[in-house]
Amino acid sequence: MTKEELNHFIDYVMSFYGPGKLYPITGINRTIARKATSDVMRIAKIKGQEFCGDSYDREQVRDLMCDKYNLSPAKP
Repeated sequence: MTKEELNHFIDYVMSFYGPGKLYPITGINRTIARKATSDVMRIAKIKGQEFCGDSYDREQVRDLMCDKYNLSPAKP
């Protein structure tokens, strides 16, 4: 994945879970999203899976952010 593709994927993650977005997560920022993406990419490689930057990967990043960084959906 190129740097440009990675930045596009982080934008994609933030467009769903960033402040004021569709499913906001309290405490999320680009740094956390980038670190979680890197972790998900590494896990996929270990498992012999491909990281495509699709909705499945976005949801994997969301789950890892919530678990590893103890984040949770924003209260309405």
